[in-house]
Amino acid sequence: MLSIAQKTTDPIIQSLVHSFISLANEITVPSIPNLSEMHIQSSFIHPLLRGVLKPLPSLVPHCSNKFAFENDHHIMHCRPDYRVDMYDQTGIYDGTNLFGELKPADATVDDVTRDFHKCMCLGKVALKCFNYDFSMTFYSVGTSVHFYLHHSLNSHITYALHLHSFQIFTTHDTFSNYASLVPILYRLSQIFRLFCTSQPKNYIPLSSTVPYPAIKEAIRSNKKRKLGH
Repeated sequence: MLSIAQKTTDPIIQSLVHSFISLANEITVPSIPNLSEMHIQSSFIHPLLRGVLKPLPSLVPHCSNKFAFENDHHIMHCRPDYRVDMYDQTGIYDGTNLFGELKPADATVDDVTRDFHKCMCLGKVALKCFNYDFSMTFYSVGTSVHFYLHHSLNSHITYALHLHSFQIFTTHDTFSNYASLVPILYRLSQIFRLFCTSQPKNYIPLSSTVPYPAIKEAIRSNKKRKLGH
């Protein structure tokens, strides 16, 4: 993997391979029981998402212990589990373009539902608070992770588009399966870089939201899930 990262000129592949290398130090044996929320967050989700969501040194992905919105929007006076903060060239905080919520595998349905709605609210409020057209959120249950892109059509209407869901692998006998995640993680990184980094509101024309192939695939996947239920 290190050889691939050194030879490729694609910054996304370089970042993903380095995240896989860091994950190699965290894998466990299959006999270990369900991992705790903090274990999964700090040992697996953070290293992986750092590879996906850190295209610039001015972006800081981290396991959060700070209020989502310090000054305004007290209705969302909460501490998200994960976030990606942006800073300008002088080191001044310039907003947050991703929030995440995590739950262990044995969480109740009500707790998972609350996290989902919390992410939807965080994504919507972030659009208004930080004056951006796009933001991203995710929530996880155990090792399952679900990503959404939030977009503001106007001052009254926003939507959340489900981008991808995938499984994080935590044991030595499943580690090789990370190769199957490369296309998904690559697309997430592309979308994050194009729409959620250093893009002032209305900089991107509303007619060029998410690339059409990504929208088409997301709609197809959503239809499959509905039919499955």
